[in-house]
Amino acid sequence: MTNKLFMLSIVIPTYNESEIIEESVKEILKLKNIELIISDGGSTDNTLLKIKKFKQSCKNVKVIENKIKGRKGFDIENGIKISSSKFCIFVDADLSCGISGILKVSKELKNYDLVIGYRISKKKRTFLRNFLTRSYILLINFLFKMKIKDYQCGLKGFRKEKILPILEKIKNKDFFWDTELIIRSQKSNLKIKEVPVTWIEKRKSKIKVLRTSLKFLLKIIKFKLLY
Repeated sequence: MTNKLFMLSIVIPTYNESEIIEESVKEILKLKNIELIISDGGSTDNTLLKIKKFKQSCKNVKVIENKIKGRKGFDIENGIKISSSKFCIFVDADLSCGISGILKVSKELKNYDLVIGYRISKKKRTFLRNFLTRSYILLINFLFKMKIKDYQCGLKGFRKEKILPILEKIKNKDFFWDTELIIRSQKSNLKIKEVPVTWIEKRKSKIKVLRTSLKFLLKIIKFKLLY
């Protein structure tokens, strides 16, 4: 890898994404003057094998092998820390936001420290999932005096010099990482911008809604008590 300064670094956290990762990487590599960092969280399928092929053929691709699964926040942080650009975006492996979402967030990074995508879904979710998602957002906003529309969107952009000190403070390296990142960023007076992104689900969610919601609730309580 050369020391070339890229205009934008894009981080993809992966865990068993062999079915979709090649398509997503090919789409992202169509962008000019970008660095792609794939940070894998201990995949047990062919994800690593596939992404290493891109690393061999593309000078602007980096691969990180993290051995512990279930720590998406940790995987994203590692990608940000080794990025070569002063602007960095993380995006989910299925690229549900599309290239248009990446470009929209990238544009706003010129004026903001943290840019958060909020999902405009083209596919109707179940009543239960919608209800629990809305309840989560309302609860976080109430407890921490926030006005955020979407905490868990898999598309966020950062000004690296501003976000690195925040990353050092984050305790939750799992699914609650996004929420803690946003709360700490606002309390640290970072300039935050939310942008709407068209969200097209490309695969069926593996999340067990009720169990995950309970985990989130426990995380909220613990974080509120310790924050």
